[in-house]
Amino acid sequence: MEDQMLLWSNALKGDKAAFKQLLEIYFPILYNYGMGFSQDKEVVKDTIQDLFIVIWNSRSNLKKEVNVKAYLLCSFRRALQKKANPRVKTISLTNYQEDRSSFHLNTSVEEDLIRKESVAKTANNMVALVNALPSRQKEVVYLHFFSALSRDEISEILGIAPQTVSNILQMALKKLRASARNPVEISA
Repeated sequence: MEDQMLLWSNALKGDKAAFKQLLEIYFPILYNYGMGFSQDKEVVKDTIQDLFIVIWNSRSNLKKEVNVKAYLLCSFRRALQKKANPRVKTISLTNYQEDRSSFHLNTSVEEDLIRKESVAKTANNMVALVNALPSRQKEVVYLHFFSALSRDEISEILGIAPQTVSNILQMALKKLRASARNPVEISA
């Protein structure tokens, strides 16, 4: 974490090598997260590139003391939503509906690793269970378990209260536990 903060600080000072290293570290993380919203790989890649261009161009105005991962995920999510629907500035949480900006869990990279460890059947069953969750719950589960973000970081990314994140996560886990009692059989 401190290494990333140092890279961030150096990048904001104009260090191109540090900036490039940040891009290399976070590109796969942002790409996997973005593929949960859009199946258009080029849109996801372009949005990541656009985000880093904006960061580079406005580096003198950015805060030096930030959680880099949470900041980038939050900024990327907003940029991707803006690109998907440029007329909508933000998603109203009270009127949140399943739409094309909804999050869809895509774990192909994780599935490949799990298959190599010979537990693909369990992984596929878990993915099926997670994919059966409502969109918002899937996104919180992904951010918490796959991206290892804290409740406060997820709160910042999604623009909701930390307690709401906890509530969503608890509802998702309750549904997953109930579904795990009656597992879905998926062939590997």
